[in-house]
Amino acid sequence: MNKIGLSHEDIHNILKNAISPEKTIDSDAIRDVIATAIIKNNEKILEDIKRIYPTK
Repeated sequence: MNKIGLSHEDIHNILKNAISPEKTIDSDAIRDVIATAIIKNNEKILEDIKRIYPTK
């Protein structure tokens, strides 16, 4: 079966870009980056579903 959604590496890169040792982060920033990763993953899942099950 094909995997759908973002890969581990994709999610890692999203988190790495937003949470790095050079940045001061707070709980709001952590929530924002997690929400962004979830949204991007959901978008990728929808793309993958449309690719696997194309509609007419």
